[in-house]
Amino acid sequence: MTTSSGTSALYLGLKTLKRLSNKKKVILPAYSCPQIIAAVCKAGLEPILCDVEPRTLGMIREDLNDKATSEVLAVIGVDLYGIPENMSNIKAHMKEKGIFVIEDSAQAFPSPSQSSLADVRYQGHDTSPDMIVYSFSRGKPFGLLYGGAILFSDENVFLAGKEIYSNIKEEDHAYFIVYFIRTMIYSIFFNPYLYWIPENIPWLKLGETLYRTDFKSKKMPKWAFHLGNEMIHFFEEIAMIRRKLEAIYTTHLARFKEEFILFPGNIEEHHILSRYPIIFKNKEVRNRILDVLKHAGLGATGSYPAPLDELEEIKQSIFLMRNHPNAKMISERILTLPLHEKVRTKDICNIEKIFEKYL
Repeated sequence: MTTSSGTSALYLGLKTLKRLSNKKKVILPAYSCPQIIAAVCKAGLEPILCDVEPRTLGMIREDLNDKATSEVLAVIGVDLYGIPENMSNIKAHMKEKGIFVIEDSAQAFPSPSQSSLADVRYQGHDTSPDMIVYSFSRGKPFGLLYGGAILFSDENVFLAGKEIYSNIKEEDHAYFIVYFIRTMIYSIFFNPYLYWIPENIPWLKLGETLYRTDFKSKKMPKWAFHLGNEMIHFFEEIAMIRRKLEAIYTTHLARFKEEFILFPGNIEEHHILSRYPIIFKNKEVRNRILDVLKHAGLGATGSYPAPLDELEEIKQSIFLMRNHPNAKMISERILTLPLHEKVRTKDICNIEKIFEKYL
């Protein structure tokens, strides 16, 4: 089922599970995208945060199991930056407790073997999550600047979701004009060497972490679906570019890995990364390097600036328990690097020189 965004797809999934159970609580990682909480809250459910493991970015199993009480409806595992959460392990533990499992794969995408969006199949088994959510927005591995999708593994859950989906309106036809304009602006100004222009327009709020429950939940229109079917033929090439850049980063930065807590080169298996994440042991060094990389226009970011329970826009809306030291530490020490097609080997060499200077 295709939707107007990944957040909308997650919201649809949560609404489906809410129809199947009277439980209200949903567990998710304390360090992740704020819009995951927005989808939970808009669905009328209660978010419960779980601390995360810095070396894998996955939820800490002891913390997860302690919070997985009889009141919990679902657990949302997040493939942050494309690094997969161990969903089969989570499913094995949650199945016996009668808790649904959702894989938020908004920052990842399946192996490039499908020929159309309709072919993005999900063959579930006993240790599979009950549903998977994808996003096709800006910065995602399969980026259309718009849209999302949800896949179900259980027939009963699928039928309940299909009924809810049938009552959602399709995106207005006039949105095509908005989409066209956005695409033109993006293609011109979001070149790494012109990025300073939109970055200095305050009302665009680029790079800010936003929590919004007023997102629209609509079906993807036919024109966007057809566009996705055309673009998916290029996904194998996109995936190859990302994997090649990832390998170059790993080669150039591996000599500094003793200074890192998380380094993608140490992760044996992962999906196509949306960003190349590094967690430093020393936050002052990370801050210094991040400032220099930003000043040099090399596309580095600090990602989400705080655990979800410490983000001001969320604190003003809902109450969350605040005791997630690992999530806090990650927010202070993480740095992510770009993996899009405009990144050059020369850029990575310059990044290596900056790392060498400060490490």
